[in-house]
Amino acid sequence: MKRQEDSWLPPVLLAILLTVTAVGHLAFVTTTDLDLFPDEAQYWDWSRHPDWSYYSKPPLVAYVILASRTFLGESTPFTVRLPAILLGLATTFFLYRFTRLVTGSGWAGLVAATAFRLSPLFISESIAITTDCLLMFFWTLLAIFLYRAVFDGNDQAWIGAGICLGLGVLSKYTMLVGLTWLYGAWRVAVEGGRSRRRWPLAIALAWVVLAFVPPLIWNSAHDWASFRHVAGGAGKPGHLGLRGLATMGEFLASQLGVLTPVLW
Repeated sequence: MKRQEDSWLPPVLLAILLTVTAVGHLAFVTTTDLDLFPDEAQYWDWSRHPDWSYYSKPPLVAYVILASRTFLGESTPFTVRLPAILLGLATTFFLYRFTRLVTGSGWAGLVAATAFRLSPLFISESIAITTDCLLMFFWTLLAIFLYRAVFDGNDQAWIGAGICLGLGVLSKYTMLVGLTWLYGAWRVAVEGGRSRRRWPLAIALAWVVLAFVPPLIWNSAHDWASFRHVAGGAGKPGHLGLRGLATMGEFLASQLGVLTPVLW
């Protein structure tokens, strides 16, 4: 393990960063007349009709919005978007923790958190409620748990990783890619002699399978609509071949813009 710095300044600066940006996001959401974006409106409508899953996405985003509306007792753009603000704060904090964990440097964690917090893409994801807000949160937690599992030999961390994977799958199907992280981390742990017991990995995988049950139930009753939707989006004409190569420059330029040159 790398040495952890004792400096108190990075955590203080992180607290200031999170406070200032959170106040800014809250002020923007509460003082502007910006209505819900189409995707947000769709998720809000889902939250009015709780179900096992939905046409294009798993159900967790709808239940998060439902919880916010129920807790605050009203249905407004603010109550719909409040979870995005809170998730953005939590993701930034855990990104700081993960970077400090890996590097042993609070300053490195602060740089990572600042770059994340001030990039256009993640500013928008900290204001507008989308499935990506949940995806980024659970993916960051997954990275922390896997690091703890591999380098600290913490068996409980494998279970935490499985829970994050499962909740991430209930947020967005893209989280299934995290299974490759889980397998890769397990191989590193085994080959490094840091893990010999298989039951933590088995429990982690069981959480992922359990989380996939609600979307499976819904899709089995709706002609596998979600899976056909996702497969259709991935295989649209023009995504591959010469046309795809021709638009690669446009794609890279857009990523440079929304992520900023630092992250890109």
